[in-house]
Amino acid sequence: MLVFENKQLLEDALCEQIKSDLESAISLYGSAFLLVSGGSTPKALYEKLNKSGLDWSKITVSLVDERFVDNTSAFSNEKLVRESLLANMSEMNFIPMVFDDSNESKNLELATKAFEKLNRLDVVILGMGDDGHTASIFPNDEESERALETSDKLCSTKAPNVPFNRISCSAQFLKSANKTYLFFTGENKLNVFQEAKSKNYPIAHFSEHITELYYTN
Repeated sequence: MLVFENKQLLEDALCEQIKSDLESAISLYGSAFLLVSGGSTPKALYEKLNKSGLDWSKITVSLVDERFVDNTSAFSNEKLVRESLLANMSEMNFIPMVFDDSNESKNLELATKAFEKLNRLDVVILGMGDDGHTASIFPNDEESERALETSDKLCSTKAPNVPFNRISCSAQFLKSANKTYLFFTGENKLNVFQEAKSKNYPIAHFSEHITELYYTN
C-alpha cells in the first residue's frame, strides 16, 4: 500500500505510474487498453491523465462498470470519463457499456460484442465502496455472485441503491489485467478494505491481483 499526505500527491504519482504502464504497452504491442472506474474520487486523476501527453490515438479506453442509464445522465460513468479523461480529444478510442438503455438483456449482448475488441487489459483502475463493492459487483446480490464466477467478460448486476441496474466486467476478466490499481480515500474505506477478507466483501476477491493500493486520508 502506498500512502500519501494528500490526494493531489496521490493523483500525481498514480498518473505517472499509469502513463508509464500505458507507454510500455504501446512500445510492446503498438497499442494499449485501459479500463477505468466511475465516481467522483478519480475525476481529478483523469483530468491529469488527459493532460499527460499520452498518445491517446493508440489507447482504447472503456469502463470497469456502468450504471444502466443514458450517457447524458448525471449518473453515467461514460459521461464522467468523456468530460475528464477524454475531454477535448478529437482522436479517441472509447468503448461504451450502454448502447440501448431501454433493454437490459439486449444491451448486454451489444456491449459483449463491443468488448470483443478488448483481447488484453494493460491497466485497470478500481475503486471501492463503503460496502466493500468494486466495479458493480455488490455484496448480497445474486447476479454479482455470478460476476465473481463466470468466464463471461460482462454481466448485469443489481446495486442496493438507484440506479439499481448495472453492467459490470466480471472478476475473471478484470483479474486478467497486466496492472491493477486500487484507489480510494478515507479511514472508513481503509477499515472496510482491511476487513474485506473476513467479511467476504467483493473487493477481497481481487486482493491478490491488485498491483498496488493508492491511499490517502
